[in-house]
Amino acid sequence: MGLRLFENLVQVDGPARRANQIRLRELHASHPPRLEVFCAHDPVELARYDQNPTEDLSCP
Repeated sequence: MGLRLFENLVQVDGPARRANQIRLRELHASHPPRLEVFCAHDPVELARYDQNPTEDLSCP
């Protein structure tokens, strides 16, 4: 299953999700290299930015 299909299946508000993606891309493009965008749903990426890790975020 492709990412686009998955997103369409699980989204609650498609237009709002797409509008938010556009806003994030514009924000990132207007502030390089000071701003990094990462996925908080990815435990590896989140741990890289977590200053005070208090729990194991690895997937079982």
